[in-house]
Amino acid sequence: MDDDKNKIMQHDVLCAMARQNCIAMLETRSIFDNETVAGFCEFVSTLCEKLDDSACKDQSATCREAARALRRGDTKKYLELCRLACSTCPFSKGQGGEDEHVIQ
Repeated sequence: MDDDKNKIMQHDVLCAMARQNCIAMLETRSIFDNETVAGFCEFVSTLCEKLDDSACKDQSATCREAARALRRGDTKKYLELCRLACSTCPFSKGQGGEDEHVIQ
């Protein structure tokens, strides 16, 4: 039973770290160059990828795709993919099922 609780706690901590870091980067991205932001998106994607959840693995792929778009200079596609990842992230749903924070 303790092993299950540890796995749940690890999952929740990784999700929270990924989500908060993603939001922080999106909200402050204007002070960084595209390469820095893209690298940060890739880091966030590695946190999601570590989780044993297909939805999280999908988010990871979307974040990596957003980083590639930004490196190509396609800011519109980058923001579109970020919004998609943010709005479909399982951790973005509050306990009542409502969205906690979706990037506009």
